[in-house]
Amino acid sequence: MDAEIREIDAVHENDLKSVLQKAGALDSLEAGTVKCKFCGTQITLENIHSILPQPDGFSFTCDNPICVQKLAAYLETKNAGRVG
Repeated sequence: MDAEIREIDAVHENDLKSVLQKAGALDSLEAGTVKCKFCGTQITLENIHSILPQPDGFSFTCDNPICVQKLAAYLETKNAGRVG
């Protein structure tokens, strides 16, 4: 089986609050108003998995394995038309 190599952007947990602050999302996250794109669960600093840039801001996903699988499928579909 051939291995596929993909680049990912990652944020160390020590830098997460700073990144969220710069993105303008920390206050909303701390207020409990940020929800998972796929299941609607409240996103917290403990369960955040991904931050997805969107045309109107950002979407977030939680660390639920089902949502992680949905994220992978979403990204695969989104990137299917791109040549890299």
